[in-house]
Amino acid sequence: MTRDITSAANTQAQSNNPIIAMMAYLDILEGALYFNTTPYTLTYSGDDYLGVGSLGSIDQIKEQINTKVSGISFQLSGVPPELVSVALGSTYKGRDCSLYLAFLDTDHALIADPVLMFTGRMDVMTIDMGETATISVSAESRLADWDRPRIRRYTNEDQQLIYSGDLGLEFVNQAADKEVYWGRATPK
Repeated sequence: MTRDITSAANTQAQSNNPIIAMMAYLDILEGALYFNTTPYTLTYSGDDYLGVGSLGSIDQIKEQINTKVSGISFQLSGVPPELVSVALGSTYKGRDCSLYLAFLDTDHALIADPVLMFTGRMDVMTIDMGETATISVSAESRLADWDRPRIRRYTNEDQQLIYSGDLGLEFVNQAADKEVYWGRATPK
């Protein structure tokens, strides 16, 4: 995956003491969650990434030159209790998540655009409660969908699931058992 980096972010990355932050986006059905590793909120693309102080840990992000599926696991530490209750009751499996590497200036303001490090779909989310809450998320690359079978039937019921109101397969069941006489008169 190619990564675009702005010249300002590139300059900060090559400095002696770059200031960085990781930003995590979790798209749950009940509403998106945004976190970052700083102790304060960062705004990017109109969204406020809540500062949780530390992201916990992130597995090594592996990129393959072949079509091998890779995933990652990361932890969000110091999550506020009100967001833990949202995460506990959320529908997250198969929903999008992204991790960004952000560069900050000396005033801890976001420099240009963060670099997208991983995007995929959430698989498993666990929550550990202690002095602070920790949310662990396992995510897989979208390439994982490549190996999943697509089971579709050419029936009216299956067609209605995808295209409600379409009548193109309405008579398929009747046509399956229909005897068709081709090239000769019908028997008596």
